[in-house]
Amino acid sequence: IEEKKHEKTLTKSSTMSEELTGGYGLVPFIHQAKTSKGKLVVGVINQALSAQNVYVFGELLAMPNVQQLAETEDKYTLDLLKIFAYGQYRDYKELSTKGTPLTANQEKKLKQLTIVSLAGVSKVIPYSVLLQQLEISELRELEDLIIDAISLGVITAQLDQEKGRLEVESTMGRDLKPEAMENILVTLTNFTNQAEVLLRGIQEKIDHANTMQKEEVRRKEDFDKKVENMKANVKVMGSGADMADFDPMDIHGEDRNRKGRKKGGGFSGNIMKSFGFGGAVDHASIHSQFGHNVHGRLDKDKRK
Repeated sequence: IEEKKHEKTLTKSSTMSEELTGGYGLVPFIHQAKTSKGKLVVGVINQALSAQNVYVFGELLAMPNVQQLAETEDKYTLDLLKIFAYGQYRDYKELSTKGTPLTANQEKKLKQLTIVSLAGVSKVIPYSVLLQQLEISELRELEDLIIDAISLGVITAQLDQEKGRLEVESTMGRDLKPEAMENILVTLTNFTNQAEVLLRGIQEKIDHANTMQKEEVRRKEDFDKKVENMKANVKVMGSGADMADFDPMDIHGEDRNRKGRKKGGGFSGNIMKSFGFGGAVDHASIHSQFGHNVHGRLDKDKRK
Protein backbone atom coordinates (compact mmCIF):
# COMPACT_ATOMS: atom_id res chain seq x y z
CA ILE A 1 0.00 0.00 0.00
CA GLU A 2 2.82 2.38 0.91
CA GLU A 3 4.58 1.64 -2.39
CA LYS A 4 1.40 2.39 -4.35
CA LYS A 5 0.96 5.67 -2.49
CA HIS A 6 4.57 6.53 -3.25
CA GLU A 7 4.08 5.74 -6.95
CA LYS A 8 0.94 7.93 -7.09
CA THR A 9 2.82 10.75 -5.39
CA LEU A 10 5.69 10.48 -7.88
CA THR A 11 3.27 10.43 -10.84
CA LYS A 12 1.39 13.48 -9.57
CA SER A 13 4.63 15.34 -8.84
CA SER A 14 6.01 14.44 -12.29
CA THR A 15 2.88 15.77 -13.99
CA MET A 16 3.05 19.02 -12.05
CA SER A 17 6.76 19.39 -12.89
CA GLU A 18 5.99 18.96 -16.59
CA GLU A 19 3.34 21.66 -16.38
CA LEU A 20 5.74 24.06 -14.67
CA THR A 21 8.53 23.26 -17.15
CA GLY A 22 6.12 23.75 -20.06
CA GLY A 23 5.55 27.32 -19.01
CA TYR A 24 1.78 27.23 -19.48
CA GLY A 25 1.30 29.77 -16.70
CA LEU A 26 3.55 32.25 -18.51
CA VAL A 27 1.36 32.47 -21.62
CA PRO A 28 -1.00 35.25 -20.36
CA PHE A 29 1.98 37.43 -19.42
CA ILE A 30 3.55 36.93 -22.85
CA HIS A 31 0.35 38.17 -24.49
CA GLN A 32 0.33 41.23 -22.21
CA ALA A 33 3.99 41.97 -22.89
CA LYS A 34 3.49 41.95 -26.66
CA THR A 35 1.42 45.14 -26.47
CA SER A 36 3.39 46.80 -23.66
CA LYS A 37 6.44 49.03 -23.53
CA GLY A 38 8.55 50.75 -20.89
CA LYS A 39 6.97 50.82 -17.44
CA LEU A 40 4.07 48.63 -18.60
CA VAL A 41 6.52 45.87 -19.50
CA VAL A 42 8.15 46.25 -16.07
CA GLY A 43 4.74 45.76 -14.46
CA VAL A 44 4.09 42.61 -16.51
CA ILE A 45 7.49 41.16 -15.52
CA ASN A 46 6.88 41.79 -11.82
CA GLN A 47 3.48 40.09 -12.06
CA ALA A 48 5.06 37.06 -13.73
CA LEU A 49 7.77 36.85 -11.05
CA SER A 50 5.08 36.82 -8.35
CA ALA A 51 2.68 34.34 -10.05
CA GLN A 52 2.52 31.05 -8.16
CA ASN A 53 2.33 28.84 -11.28
CA VAL A 54 5.12 30.51 -13.26
CA TYR A 55 8.62 29.06 -12.83
CA VAL A 56 10.12 29.45 -16.34
CA PHE A 57 10.69 32.80 -17.99
CA GLY A 58 12.67 32.14 -21.16
CA GLU A 59 9.99 33.19 -23.66
CA LEU A 60 9.24 36.40 -21.80
CA LEU A 61 12.95 37.18 -21.51
CA ALA A 62 13.47 36.68 -25.26
CA MET A 63 10.85 39.24 -26.32
CA PRO A 64 12.35 42.32 -28.08
CA ASN A 65 10.46 44.90 -26.01
CA VAL A 66 11.70 43.17 -22.83
CA GLN A 67 15.29 43.19 -24.07
CA GLN A 68 14.97 46.90 -24.78
CA LEU A 69 14.92 47.51 -21.03
CA ALA A 70 18.70 47.00 -21.08
CA GLU A 71 19.06 50.56 -22.43
CA THR A 72 16.73 52.16 -19.88
CA GLU A 73 16.63 52.97 -16.18
CA ASP A 74 14.65 49.76 -15.68
CA LYS A 75 17.63 47.53 -16.53
CA TYR A 76 17.45 46.20 -12.96
CA THR A 77 14.11 44.51 -13.75
CA LEU A 78 15.62 42.86 -16.83
CA ASP A 79 18.59 41.61 -14.79
CA LEU A 80 16.20 40.32 -12.14
CA LEU A 81 14.23 38.44 -14.78
CA LYS A 82 17.46 36.80 -15.98
CA ILE A 83 18.20 35.62 -12.44
CA PHE A 84 14.73 34.06 -12.15
CA ALA A 85 15.23 32.42 -15.55
CA TYR A 86 18.58 30.73 -14.91
CA GLY A 87 20.27 32.26 -11.85
CA GLN A 88 20.39 31.52 -8.13
CA TYR A 89 19.59 33.31 -4.90
CA ARG A 90 23.20 34.42 -4.36
CA ASP A 91 23.07 36.19 -7.77
CA TYR A 92 20.14 38.20 -6.53
CA LYS A 93 22.00 39.15 -3.33
CA GLU A 94 24.75 40.66 -5.48
CA LEU A 95 22.15 42.60 -7.46
CA SER A 96 19.77 43.57 -4.64
CA THR A 97 21.55 46.79 -3.78
CA LYS A 98 20.69 48.22 -7.19
CA GLY A 99 16.91 48.07 -7.06
CA THR A 100 13.70 47.26 -5.27
CA PRO A 101 13.89 44.19 -2.97
CA LEU A 102 11.91 41.08 -3.79
CA THR A 103 8.51 40.46 -2.30
CA ALA A 104 8.10 37.50 0.08
CA ASN A 105 6.54 35.35 -2.68
CA GLN A 106 9.27 36.26 -5.18
CA GLU A 107 12.05 35.47 -2.71
CA LYS A 108 10.45 32.15 -1.85
CA LYS A 109 10.18 31.23 -5.53
CA LEU A 110 13.79 32.18 -6.26
CA LYS A 111 15.02 30.06 -3.35
CA GLN A 112 13.03 27.07 -4.66
CA LEU A 113 14.51 27.61 -8.12
CA THR A 114 17.94 27.68 -6.49
CA ILE A 115 17.25 24.22 -5.01
CA VAL A 116 16.49 23.00 -8.54
CA SER A 117 19.89 24.28 -9.74
CA LEU A 118 21.70 22.71 -6.77
CA ALA A 119 19.99 19.38 -7.48
CA GLY A 120 21.44 19.56 -10.99
CA VAL A 121 24.88 19.29 -9.39
CA SER A 122 24.03 16.65 -6.77
CA LYS A 123 20.87 14.68 -6.04
CA VAL A 124 21.79 14.51 -2.36
CA ILE A 125 22.08 17.97 -0.81
CA PRO A 126 23.08 18.40 2.84
CA TYR A 127 20.98 20.78 4.89
CA SER A 128 24.13 22.73 5.68
CA VAL A 129 24.61 23.55 1.98
CA LEU A 130 20.99 24.62 1.57
CA LEU A 131 21.07 26.80 4.68
CA GLN A 132 24.19 28.53 3.41
CA GLN A 133 23.13 28.98 -0.23
CA LEU A 134 19.63 30.18 0.65
CA GLU A 135 20.76 32.27 3.62
CA ILE A 136 18.26 30.62 5.97
CA SER A 137 19.05 30.41 9.67
CA GLU A 138 16.23 28.16 10.91
CA LEU A 139 15.97 24.50 9.92
CA ARG A 140 12.19 24.60 10.25
CA GLU A 141 12.00 27.41 7.71
CA LEU A 142 14.15 25.40 5.28
CA GLU A 143 11.98 22.29 5.61
CA ASP A 144 8.80 24.33 5.07
CA LEU A 145 10.33 25.80 1.92
CA ILE A 146 11.23 22.33 0.64
CA ILE A 147 7.83 20.84 1.47
CA ASP A 148 6.13 23.66 -0.43
CA ALA A 149 8.43 23.07 -3.41
CA ILE A 150 7.51 19.38 -3.39
CA SER A 151 3.78 20.11 -3.20
CA LEU A 152 4.04 22.49 -6.19
CA GLY A 153 5.96 19.94 -8.28
CA VAL A 154 9.12 22.03 -8.38
CA ILE A 155 11.06 19.03 -7.09
CA THR A 156 10.35 15.40 -6.29
CA ALA A 157 12.34 14.64 -3.16
CA GLN A 158 12.45 13.26 0.36
CA LEU A 159 13.64 14.89 3.56
CA ASP A 160 16.08 12.74 5.50
CA GLN A 161 16.00 14.44 8.90
CA GLU A 162 18.13 11.75 10.54
CA LYS A 163 21.04 12.33 8.14
CA GLY A 164 20.24 16.01 7.68
CA ARG A 165 19.93 16.06 3.91
CA LEU A 166 17.57 16.42 0.98
CA GLU A 167 17.38 13.44 -1.41
CA VAL A 168 16.12 14.61 -4.81
CA GLU A 169 14.63 12.17 -7.32
CA SER A 170 13.74 14.66 -10.06
CA THR A 171 13.10 18.35 -10.68
CA MET A 172 11.34 20.62 -13.11
CA GLY A 173 13.42 22.02 -15.96
CA ARG A 174 14.86 25.52 -15.83
CA ASP A 175 15.81 27.92 -18.62
CA LEU A 176 19.36 27.80 -19.92
CA LYS A 177 21.89 30.57 -20.13
CA PRO A 178 22.73 31.56 -23.73
CA GLU A 179 26.34 30.40 -23.31
CA ALA A 180 25.13 27.06 -21.95
CA MET A 181 23.50 26.28 -25.30
CA GLU A 182 26.92 26.31 -26.96
CA ASN A 183 28.30 23.87 -24.39
CA ILE A 184 25.31 21.59 -24.89
CA LEU A 185 25.79 21.72 -28.65
CA VAL A 186 29.46 20.73 -28.28
CA THR A 187 28.51 17.88 -25.93
CA LEU A 188 25.83 16.59 -28.31
CA THR A 189 28.21 16.84 -31.27
CA ASN A 190 30.86 14.82 -29.44
CA PHE A 191 28.26 12.26 -28.44
CA THR A 192 27.08 11.96 -32.05
CA ASN A 193 30.64 11.45 -33.32
CA GLN A 194 31.33 8.77 -30.72
CA ALA A 195 28.05 7.05 -31.54
CA GLU A 196 28.95 6.98 -35.26
CA VAL A 197 32.34 5.41 -34.50
CA LEU A 198 30.65 2.81 -32.31
CA LEU A 199 28.07 2.01 -34.98
CA ARG A 200 30.78 1.59 -37.61
CA GLY A 201 32.61 -0.83 -35.33
CA ILE A 202 29.43 -2.82 -34.74
CA GLN A 203 28.69 -2.94 -38.48
CA GLU A 204 32.20 -4.24 -39.20
CA LYS A 205 31.71 -7.04 -36.66
CA ILE A 206 28.33 -7.88 -38.21
CA ASP A 207 29.87 -8.02 -41.70
CA HIS A 208 32.70 -10.25 -40.44
CA ALA A 209 30.21 -12.57 -38.73
CA ASN A 210 28.14 -12.81 -41.93
CA THR A 211 31.27 -13.63 -43.96
CA MET A 212 32.27 -16.35 -41.49
CA GLN A 213 28.77 -17.78 -41.57
CA LYS A 214 28.79 -17.98 -45.37
CA GLU A 215 32.21 -19.65 -45.30
CA GLU A 216 30.97 -22.15 -42.73
CA VAL A 217 27.92 -22.94 -44.87
CA ARG A 218 30.18 -23.49 -47.89
CA ARG A 219 32.47 -25.82 -45.93
CA LYS A 220 29.48 -27.76 -44.64
CA GLU A 221 28.11 -28.15 -48.17
CA ASP A 222 31.49 -29.45 -49.39
CA PHE A 223 31.67 -31.89 -46.50
CA ASP A 224 28.11 -33.12 -47.12
CA LYS A 225 28.95 -33.74 -50.77
CA LYS A 226 31.98 -35.82 -49.81
CA VAL A 227 29.89 -37.80 -47.33
CA GLU A 228 27.28 -38.53 -50.02
CA ASN A 229 30.00 -39.63 -52.45
CA MET A 230 31.45 -41.93 -49.80
CA LYS A 231 28.03 -43.44 -49.08
CA ALA A 232 27.50 -44.11 -52.77
CA ASN A 233 30.88 -45.86 -53.13
CA VAL A 234 30.30 -47.90 -49.98
CA LYS A 235 27.01 -49.15 -51.46
CA VAL A 236 28.83 -50.11 -54.65
CA MET A 237 31.46 -52.00 -52.66
CA GLY A 238 28.76 -53.74 -50.64
CA SER A 239 27.04 -55.02 -53.82
CA GLY A 240 30.23 -56.56 -55.10
CA ALA A 241 30.53 -54.20 -58.06
CA ASP A 242 33.97 -53.64 -59.49
CA MET A 243 35.42 -56.36 -57.28
CA ALA A 244 37.34 -57.90 -60.18
CA ASP A 245 39.55 -54.82 -60.28
CA PHE A 246 39.93 -54.54 -56.53
CA ASP A 247 43.37 -55.24 -55.06
CA PRO A 248 43.55 -55.09 -51.30
CA MET A 249 47.22 -54.16 -51.54
CA ASP A 250 46.14 -50.90 -53.16
CA ILE A 251 44.98 -49.82 -49.72
CA HIS A 252 48.63 -49.79 -48.65
CA GLY A 253 49.61 -47.88 -51.75
CA GLU A 254 51.62 -50.82 -53.25
CA ASP A 255 51.75 -51.22 -57.00
CA ARG A 256 51.40 -54.91 -57.91
CA ASN A 257 52.37 -54.17 -61.53
CA ARG A 258 49.32 -55.91 -62.82
CA LYS A 259 48.63 -55.55 -66.46
CA GLY A 260 46.53 -52.50 -67.20
CA ARG A 261 46.49 -51.43 -63.54
CA LYS A 262 47.54 -47.94 -62.53
CA LYS A 263 48.53 -46.98 -59.04
CA GLY A 264 45.67 -45.17 -57.28
CA GLY A 265 43.15 -46.52 -59.79
CA GLY A 266 40.52 -49.18 -59.51
CA PHE A 267 37.90 -49.46 -56.87
CA SER A 268 39.87 -48.29 -53.84
CA GLY A 269 41.36 -45.41 -55.80
CA ASN A 270 37.93 -44.25 -56.83
CA ILE A 271 36.82 -44.18 -53.21
CA MET A 272 39.82 -42.10 -52.29
CA LYS A 273 39.14 -39.65 -55.10
CA SER A 274 35.47 -39.39 -54.18
CA PHE A 275 36.57 -38.22 -50.75
CA GLY A 276 38.89 -35.64 -52.24
CA PHE A 277 42.20 -37.41 -51.48
CA GLY A 278 44.40 -36.61 -54.43
CA GLY A 279 47.73 -37.49 -52.86
CA ALA A 280 49.07 -39.74 -50.14
CA VAL A 281 46.43 -40.98 -47.75
CA ASP A 282 46.30 -42.87 -44.49
CA HIS A 283 45.87 -46.32 -45.99
CA ALA A 284 46.23 -48.04 -42.64
CA SER A 285 43.14 -46.23 -41.42
CA ILE A 286 41.22 -47.17 -44.56
CA HIS A 287 42.42 -50.76 -44.24
CA SER A 288 41.17 -50.96 -40.67
CA GLN A 289 37.72 -49.89 -41.81
CA PHE A 290 37.28 -51.97 -44.99
CA GLY A 291 40.04 -54.62 -45.00
CA HIS A 292 38.22 -57.23 -42.97
CA ASN A 293 35.14 -57.16 -45.19
CA VAL A 294 37.17 -57.16 -48.41
CA HIS A 295 39.39 -60.10 -47.44
CA GLY A 296 36.34 -62.06 -46.43
CA ARG A 297 34.83 -61.61 -49.87
CA LEU A 298 38.08 -62.57 -51.63
CA ASP A 299 38.42 -65.80 -49.59
CA LYS A 300 34.87 -66.69 -50.54
CA ASP A 301 35.58 -66.07 -54.23
CA LYS A 302 38.69 -68.27 -54.10
CA ARG A 303 36.75 -71.16 -52.58
CA LYS A 304 34.24 -70.89 -55.38
